Formats: sequence, structure tokens, C-alpha cells
Amino acid sequence: MGVTQVLAKLAAQRAHVLLVEALGGWRARVAAEQAAVELGWRISLSPADADVLVVCGTAGPELTASVERIWEQLPGPRVRILVGSAAEALPSFEQARRSLSAVDVHVDDARTRLRVASLSSATETRGNSSEGASGTNHSGMDHSQPYHSAMDHSKPDHSGTDHSGMDHSGTDHTGTDHSKMDHTGTDHSQMDHTGTDHSQMDHTGTDHSGTDHSGTDHSGTDHSGTDHSGTDHSGMDHSGMDMAPAGIPLAGGAADRDGLEMDTLAVQLGPVLPYWPPGLVLHCALNGDVITRARARGLDDAWHGFVEPGGREAAARRCDDAAALLALAGASGLAADARRLRGALLRGDTAAAQHGLDRLERRVRRSLLRWSLGRLGVVEDPALAQHLVAAQAGSVFDRLLAMLGAARDANDGSSGERRDASRLIADLPQLVTGLDLAAARLVVASLGLSSLAAERGGHHE
Repeated sequence: MGVTQVLAKLAAQRAHVLLVEALGGWRARVAAEQAAVELGWRISLSPADADVLVVCGTAGPELTASVERIWEQLPGPRVRILVGSAAEALPSFEQARRSLSAVDVHVDDARTRLRVASLSSATETRGNSSEGASGTNHSGMDHSQPYHSAMDHSKPDHSGTDHSGMDHSGTDHTGTDHSKMDHTGTDHSQMDHTGTDHSQMDHTGTDHSGTDHSGTDHSGTDHSGTDHSGTDHSGMDHSGMDMAPAGIPLAGGAADRDGLEMDTLAVQLGPVLPYWPPGLVLHCALNGDVITRARARGLDDAWHGFVEPGGREAAARRCDDAAALLALAGASGLAADARRLRGALLRGDTAAAQHGLDRLERRVRRSLLRWSLGRLGVVEDPALAQHLVAAQAGSVFDRLLAMLGAARDANDGSSGERRDASRLIADLPQLVTGLDLAAARLVVASLGLSSLAAERGGHHE
């Protein structure tokens, strides 16, 4: 075994895994997390840091397209696996580890990617050169109303101008009308017209009596007040210009809350994002880092008609919701405790889980999260509050405590208030508008949408 193979096997023992959860793939995703822990692998938070892409559950057409884009962003060596059920998780991860050590396969993959990138670059270069500058059309520009009213030409002064060396030998003034020119006081004594042929000049009717240049002075010309407000660029055609280089849209402009203009950028959150509900996409318009408009939807019509499951799995799912929110809030230790309780509930260890839930809730109440999350995401609109259950109308911190309380109730066998995912998706834009991206992600995580993606329930309008 050569050095390359040895290093490849060592690297495969510490691989980083990017998990993509399809709707209905919750159990597969939880099993994939546990398999990664057993192998000593780490969960990655971005494609750039991932070695293995794991699709948990069955992806629809739209999510499949997103997965393909993510796959192209993974650096090599890379491996992609599908975990369709919880039972497939550990065998699929073992296969991924063996695939990571197959050096020849990754060399071929790298060469293929290089050829594809070269062909794409050559195609793009040919396309840009064929367009050229001819794609820009200014034919519709209207400059008929430029305002130069503030320019002062009333006193032009040419008194120091020396025309003595001017040669007019080839000048043809045929048809020139000098009737309004006044050369009174003009000194042409130093002008040399030697060789000048005026034989073809016709001064018939020329009157210079009114021309007066004696006080002309341009030294004080002031253009500071020039007004171009009437200039019309509405007909300009930029169809040949690339307004989204490398697929990245350029920012526009819009008035901020204080009336000043700021950049407006379109940003999409989801569907592949750590601690994010599966199949959810949130389209945001940002002024700076603040969301001014938002639109939420589920990929492949994923969220329509989903309701909260019951029983012990419901308790485990609520612990999973709490773990995601705690991880986003930076409380990694509390998040790890919530994941351990999730595992205990799935194993059926209800007594240990009940004790652990009580302890975790006490720790959360005593933590600094009360101050960092206590005023975030409060629903102040009475109409919006009517659409939410009582626990969801408070702050992010209140919703975190409600998650733990719902897990405890489900573990006891009691059922809490039922939540409708379709209603929550519809209300989501109102909940995140006015927040920055980090705060918006905390609000989304606090709604516990992931725990609703269990079994398809009745139809809800």
C-alpha cells in the first residue's frame, strides 16, 4: 500500500458529512446522525466543508435539483449516498468510507470536473465575445431637456486673445452671414493675412454693427448649478449586459426604514441549510441585513396537509426541535443533551427521558437564553396571534420551553395543542419581516416545523 492510499484511509476515518433531509426522512436523518457519531465523523455545516453528501429520505424533483447544485459545490474527494430508511444508515456510511479510500475513482472524478469546467468556460467566453459592446443600445436616450440655466456666459472676455499667427488661407466663408457681428474696437493690426485669398468671400449685406466682444470673460463660469433633471434614460437598452455575473444577482436600491437608500438583495434560505425544516424555502428581500419582504413555500408541495404526530415519536421530535434551536442559539451543551434525550425516547427509555426532560428544562430556565431569546420573535399582531397556538404567540424563549413541555406531555401519553404546518408556513413571512437573517433563522427554528413532517394528515385549508 502506497503513501497515497494510507493517507486516504486516514482521512476517511475523520470525514465530514453534509445531511440533506427530505420531507418524511426524519427517522433516516436521525439514524444518519447516529451513524456518523459511531464512525467518528463530524456533521458539516456547509458544502465547502463536506466530504460526504447524505440524502435522507426520498427527494422530490425540486429538492433533487437543489441536491445536484450542492453536489457540484463539494470539493473532491467526495462521495454521495442515499439513506432511504433508518435501517440503511450504518451500511450506507460504511460503503461511503470505503468509497472515500478509492483514490483512482476520485482522480477520474477530478479530471471529469476539470474538463466540464473548461468546456463551460470556453462556451461562456465565446458567448461574451459575440455579444461585445454592440449589445448596449442608447438609442432611446432623450437629452432634449438638459438644464444649463445656471451657466453664466453674459460677460465673455476675449481681450487677451492673440490671433496674429492665424492662417485663413484655406478658409471659405461663402454664404456666411456676418450681419450681426460688431468689430468696433477690435485691433487686427498684428494679424498677418499674407497669402490669404479672399477672392471668393461674399460680404454682400454683411452688418457687423451690433457685435460687441469687448467685455467677454469666461473666467468666472460656474457649472455648479447645472440641472440635468429633465434627462430621460428610460429608453436605454442594457439587454446585452450581464447583470448576474457567475449567477450572483446584483443588488438593487430601495428606501430603508429611515428614508435613506440602501442596497436591496434577494436571498433564498433553504432548502439545504443546517437546522432548517426540510423542504422549506424562504425567499427574502434584504435591505442591508434586514428582511423587508419574505415569501415562504414548500418544495414539491411538501407541507400541504401535514399535522403533528402523537405518541413517543412526537416527544422525540420535539426534543429534536429543541436541539436545533439550542444549537443555533450557541448553546451546544444543551443541544447535545436534547439529542441524547431524543435517542432515549426512540429506544423506549421513557423513565430516563422524563427525568432528563425535567432537568433540561430547569437548566434552560436558568441559562442566559432568557435574555438573548426572551424578546425575540414576539407576536404583537392580534390577527396573527389568533392563527397560532398559545405557546407560539410568545417569544423564541417561550417557544423553546413549550417544546420541552410538549415533549414531556407526549412522553406521558397526553396530547397538547395541534399545530397545522400549512398555517405556520403562510404566517412565516409576517414573523420574520423586520428581522436580520440570524434572528429570522432562530424564529423559524422556534416554530418546530421539522416535528410536523411525520405522516400526512387530513387536508387543511
